[in-house]
Amino acid sequence: MIQGCARGRAVAIKQFNVVYDSDIHAKTEDSVVSNQDIKDLHEEQPQTVSNAQKKCSRFEIENEIINMLQSILQFDKKFLCQAELLYIGYAHAHLDILFEQLNCAKQSIGIYLQHNHRIYNTGFEMKYIVQAYFIPRHFNEEDWRETYSKYLEHPAIYGKCGLHPLFADHYNLSMELNLRRCLSHKKVKAVGEIGLDYYNNIFIMIISASAPSKDIQIEAFHNQVLLAREKNLPLIIYSRTSFIDIMKILCKELPVDYQIAWRNFEYENAELNMLNSKFNSVFMTCSPHIFNNLRMKQIIQATKISSILPESVCPNLTVRECPNVWRTHPVFVAPVYNFIAELYGLSIEETSKQLVNNIQRFFNLS
Repeated sequence: MIQGCARGRAVAIKQFNVVYDSDIHAKTEDSVVSNQDIKDLHEEQPQTVSNAQKKCSRFEIENEIINMLQSILQFDKKFLCQAELLYIGYAHAHLDILFEQLNCAKQSIGIYLQHNHRIYNTGFEMKYIVQAYFIPRHFNEEDWRETYSKYLEHPAIYGKCGLHPLFADHYNLSMELNLRRCLSHKKVKAVGEIGLDYYNNIFIMIISASAPSKDIQIEAFHNQVLLAREKNLPLIIYSRTSFIDIMKILCKELPVDYQIAWRNFEYENAELNMLNSKFNSVFMTCSPHIFNNLRMKQIIQATKISSILPESVCPNLTVRECPNVWRTHPVFVAPVYNFIAELYGLSIEETSKQLVNNIQRFFNLS
């Protein structure tokens, strides 16, 4: 198992959002771009994230991670004498992007843990980490065999596979064959994240001139929904400005008791109520996006704790332009556990048991 930092109540969520630059050692800022920010950026010419910020050494970064986590999850003295660790689960990891940021793209989980042992050695244990395989190279037969499937050799690591809608134009018979090969792995436990993304913003434009057309996205999504049903695997959905088209396919192809997880639900309560009226096993993911996104926060507040899957601020496709590599570490799921504990008036221990149980149930883990 993967061991990490401390336990208890949070007192410093803002300390989670730290960036480095050449003038000061650390400063706080919003880690998530708001919807309005995205709209404003959309009016500007595409540009990459600045690399002007100074990259700190591994030792400096590790010190900041440890200090922040110990501030976020304060030690409670009454638990320090107990032998049992606090278990943590993490439902959406991008370990390959993390390894690339650490300039060790081909390393194993074991090597990563050796290099970052100072982060993973005090107080809690990461019992489950679910790696997201979602881009074309993940499913290439040679890359899967030589690199990506090896992540799953670690006992704490599981996987989910699905071609993201931004790469829907790569979906063809060869891609489906590769995807089927990956889904046959005994530790791949879900199909996703898949869906429809109709919203072109600056971050999409950095990757390509535009997102795949609606028709191409719908075809790729529909095929993967059928594949999930065939394999009897739960679905992880990604959707932006595409709720009705998503629902048309889900309602047509899936039974009401099919397990579905919706990532970063950016719709209103009316859409949430419709989703829950059509399916009776819906999970919502919860990441630190909710600290800056009021709509997502309201959705989590309207969701039962037994239907929440915890995530961290996962790296997206622009992360390689960002020098703050430490943000991609799985241990940064910790603020979500604290937020849920505060929201439901539970101890961090009760919260961790529930959220880990949710991951076990959704992904059918032992």
